[in-house]
Amino acid sequence: MSFRTDFLGAGYQRLLPAEGFEARALALFRHQAAHCPPYAAYLAALGCQPARVQQVADIPFLPIEFFKTHEVRTEPAAWHTQETFRSSGTTLQQ
Repeated sequence: MSFRTDFLGAGYQRLLPAEGFEARALALFRHQAAHCPPYAAYLAALGCQPARVQQVADIPFLPIEFFKTHEVRTEPAAWHTQETFRSSGTTLQQ
C-alpha cells in the first residue's frame, strides 16, 4: 500500500468513501498511523488504537517538536527528498 497509489491513484475511491470529510480524514489518519513510524510510536505511547478512533476530533495531534527531532515521513523507505527548506533560525531574535 502506498499513499500515492491508494489515496491519489485509482484506489482512492475505495479508501475514501463519499460520506464526506469525516470518513476521508479518518481513512487518512489510519494510513498515517500505519505508515509513519514516529506517529505510530507516539500513538502507541498514548495508548491510542487507530481502529477505535471514530471521530476527527479524537485524532491525536503530533507535537510540533517531533518535526524537529524525528523524521516524520509516511512510508520512509519509499521517500525520496526532492527539496529541502531550512529556516534562518531568526524567528525569536529581535
